[in-house]
Amino acid sequence: MSSDLHPNSPISDNIHWIKDRFVNAYIIDNPDGLTLIDTALNKKAVAIQTYIMKELENKPITHIYLTHHHSDHTGGLHFLNDHYHPSVYSSGTDGEVITGQRKPPKPNSFLLKVLFPIAKPMFTAKTIPEINPLHDRDMINNLDVYHLPGHTLGSLGYLKNNVLFAGDACRINDKKHEVLIGAKVFTESTSESLKSLKRISTLDFDILFTGHGTPILSDAKMRF
Repeated sequence: MSSDLHPNSPISDNIHWIKDRFVNAYIIDNPDGLTLIDTALNKKAVAIQTYIMKELENKPITHIYLTHHHSDHTGGLHFLNDHYHPSVYSSGTDGEVITGQRKPPKPNSFLLKVLFPIAKPMFTAKTIPEINPLHDRDMINNLDVYHLPGHTLGSLGYLKNNVLFAGDACRINDKKHEVLIGAKVFTESTSESLKSLKRISTLDFDILFTGHGTPILSDAKMRF
């Protein structure tokens, strides 16, 4: 990590990096309100709420864009949706899980599958009534939307200028400085994940913000 790059701080223009234990969320500070990329793990979105109150003049969250349905990225969604009433977006496929129309798939681990009934609260987030579905190559509020299936079948990436918010379509190994697919134990399709990794390498970006690991602030595409 760069000496001047720290979680829970502004890191690129009007973008702020929030870290909730082991997962990242990002806030885009717009003149008319805040856009949130994922809602992290905590069910009351404590890290997000605290940062907004201290650093962003308690501005309202007007839009939430979800990269995928996993609970470490949607944990704070129900609370934030009730508190701010933002417009919430995800893919239609993952939106079925986020709204409770479909059960989340079990992890790809025999042990975790056996323990899933006991550990289920760790892997599920409280649902919300509705989302706005997005599709591949949509453009909305200066974000280009890309379908990057694999980690979940409906995973999305968001490209803003030269910044890619990739969610868990890829992850950064900070020790080896590698870009890999998302954790295999929670990945629905490894083959689709590898295809999405190749697709990411074709996109036009310089900065990479992922769901886990330290953001890459320059020459990110060269890692692929």
